[in-house]
Amino acid sequence: MTKFLVDYYDLPFLAKNEWGEETHPDWFNWRCEVLLTRNREAIEGKNILDLGSHVGGLMYGCLKLGARHVTGVEGTGRIRLADYYLSQLGYGPQHYTLVQDDVYNHLHRTQPGDYDTVLCCGFLYHTARQLELFKEFQRIAPKHLVIDTIVWHTLTERRSWSTWFKDFLAWRRPAEPPALLFKPERNIIEEKAIGPLGLIAVPTSKWVEWMFERHGFKYRQLLWDKKVIKHVPIQALLGGYLSGRRVSYLAWRSEA
Repeated sequence: MTKFLVDYYDLPFLAKNEWGEETHPDWFNWRCEVLLTRNREAIEGKNILDLGSHVGGLMYGCLKLGARHVTGVEGTGRIRLADYYLSQLGYGPQHYTLVQDDVYNHLHRTQPGDYDTVLCCGFLYHTARQLELFKEFQRIAPKHLVIDTIVWHTLTERRSWSTWFKDFLAWRRPAEPPALLFKPERNIIEEKAIGPLGLIAVPTSKWVEWMFERHGFKYRQLLWDKKVIKHVPIQALLGGYLSGRRVSYLAWRSEA
């Protein structure tokens, strides 16, 4: 059994969500492990901005790992749960700030140097304004970015089997292009759609990497222990990391 430096078993973040579903602790355990614990240079002693902070699960992980202060921005009423959970766990205003607002409004008010690290974990595929988002990342110039997102596999979803077979026979692996797939958000009801039109854009992994390069960031893709997490209960919803439908990155400024 994997031992986690930050363990979410029996913590309030596992309570039932608005769909009546409980979150499996290994959803938080493994995400905190891969995104935060293994990148403590971006967390410990840092001022951190968490975009789309939901119920504060990753904010808690940052605080446990020694973050100086964490600001969570969340557009929905889930922010009240985050405040309740974090306060119940012994944290106060000296440790965290919660802002209920549109992510872009907060970024536009942010000045360079306000934050050392920005977390964008689960937000990138809930917006259609990714270019604006990366331009803001470039402007506010955090030392580190942590991005975790669902990605669109153009090749596996759009290419015919006959084309794949020809590529296989030729021992040729086609390149994944940088692209965005625009589509309506499925949950277009109150507090479940990010944009007013419910339109989102799902990136390919190459698009995310292309954005890093063109906005002054170096990056590395974070590796998931697939041999281990394939044995994690299916309720933990980690299958996207196994299939490649979800990817994670640590990025830093090129001049840093």
